[in-house]
Amino acid sequence: SSGINAEYGDWFIDHFVVVWWRNMSTAFNFEEYFQTKFEEKLFNGDEEPENHMTAATRLLEKKREMSELEQALSAQKEEFESKMRNLNQRQEELDKKELNLRSSLIKFDQFLIENDVKKRRAMKKTAMEKKKKKKKTKNQKKKKK
Repeated sequence: SSGINAEYGDWFIDHFVVVWWRNMSTAFNFEEYFQTKFEEKLFNGDEEPENHMTAATRLLEKKREMSELEQALSAQKEEFESKMRNLNQRQEELDKKELNLRSSLIKFDQFLIENDVKKRRAMKKTAMEKKKKKKKTKNQKKKKK
């Protein structure tokens, strides 16, 4: 039981991390966003409009960008938490099904053992009856002679 659960748990965690990472990277690619912003600033030879903005305007623009990123991150966190709740619920259901299956297996095993005992008892009884009948038949033949 614990070996199966540990093996399944390791697979589950590995699979979950891969799926989670794929979802994270497809929902909003932070690396690509920052790389693009860096390249825009590095390779753009023209003066950028940001340079003509006041410090307050640049600060507001950065706050807006930060807010957008925080919203995207918050949405991803909510989605992640929702998926974790669903996965935990599914795990609980699987655990219950496994417990029911083990219980059924134990009952069936007990049923087979009881049937085997009954079969042996019946075979022993049949053998005894045949022996008695044979003995009785033998005694009757002796009496006739």
